[in-house]
Amino acid sequence: MILWFAEPPRDWPRPENGEAAPRLGAFRPAGAEPSAGEGPALVEVSEAAPPAMGAGAAAWLLGAGLGGHAPLIEAAAATGLPVLVAVNGLGGAGLAGVRRRVAGGALVLAFDARGQEDDAFLEQLAWLDSQTEPFAVIADSPARFAEAALFGPHGLIVPKGGRIEADPVLRIFRARAAGAPRPMSPAEVDALQGREASLTVARARAAGERLEPGDLAVAVTESKGLSPALGERVVGQRLRYPIRPGEALTFGHLAGPAVAEGEAR
Repeated sequence: MILWFAEPPRDWPRPENGEAAPRLGAFRPAGAEPSAGEGPALVEVSEAAPPAMGAGAAAWLLGAGLGGHAPLIEAAAATGLPVLVAVNGLGGAGLAGVRRRVAGGALVLAFDARGQEDDAFLEQLAWLDSQTEPFAVIADSPARFAEAALFGPHGLIVPKGGRIEADPVLRIFRARAAGAPRPMSPAEVDALQGREASLTVARARAAGERLEPGDLAVAVTESKGLSPALGERVVGQRLRYPIRPGEALTFGHLAGPAVAEGEAR
């Protein structure tokens, strides 16, 4: 895996004692000048800055909206370097055209995850993982990079202003590099993503209403809530406050007999 940084990473851990580590590289956004000591970079191209030999490129990136730009794709492919093409908004016919123009294993499917909602992003990762070509992800948040790392991408691209945390990415990378890592528990996946699988409700419920079995649901929530294992204990209790679907159900919502606090997540 390659980590492409638009800005030099600060305090990125150095591998020790021969431990596996991703390669680090520079990402040069479209129109930007090479930085001092940059070395071969992932270079983003545009109509105003097409691929050119001698540009100090290790690979080319055609961002979202350029997957149908045949001249740029062909120019990038002609250099013999890897070509990363963003698939955002690219339909089946467009992808088939990209595959015709970039042959010989040089194609890498890229996806720009900035602004993507959780479910849509995970569905896109599953689709990328099912394709024959390697893939890379452009993102700007630690959670997105950790989620992408779980699928074993060719690369992660950190744009200017993007944030990536080394610990979860390196833990996932080293587990995959070990060959046959043990499956991660739900709690470990939650910790890596910074999110929790918690009890919530299937429909909006008002204060004073009693929770019935069909009222409960499980969802990945941004805040910590009651464990799904406590579902049977929660049924029959009244709500002190209203709650909406997707909102984590907590002790504070419950006005009935208390669930043993030691059993909460």
